[in-house]
Amino acid sequence: MNQIFLSFLCTLLALPFFAQQTWSVDNNHSNLRFEVGWQDFSVRTGEFKVFSGTINTESPQDLSKAEINFVVDAASVDVIADRLAMKVKSDAFLNVEAHPEITFTAKGLTLTTDNTYTSTGTLTICGVEKEQEVTVFYK
Repeated sequence: MNQIFLSFLCTLLALPFFAQQTWSVDNNHSNLRFEVGWQDFSVRTGEFKVFSGTINTESPQDLSKAEINFVVDAASVDVIADRLAMKVKSDAFLNVEAHPEITFTAKGLTLTTDNTYTSTGTLTICGVEKEQEVTVFYK
């Protein structure tokens, strides 16, 4: 009986070492901005106001097997002029009525410097999937 109890106790104490950890994007301290150039003449900036994301990993010391899931509300795009915002939301660009979300999913991060990682995953905009490399800063 003591051996069964001891085995159970050891298993219980070891669980935190094997538990998966999930980190979520802190929206109050995060932003998602973009720049669009026009004929090498001017640059317009904008941002998405509504987004969420998670990174799931077995260990914060080893992010090589981490899973990244990021979702953006395409209709939350905000640019300098209302007329331009309507154009970006229209079917000419994001087509937010037909495709309300922009997503990015990836598996694994590669350490490039002390607190910077890269990851290649699938970016989906307007139903079109493309492979995209992103940079992740970890502080």
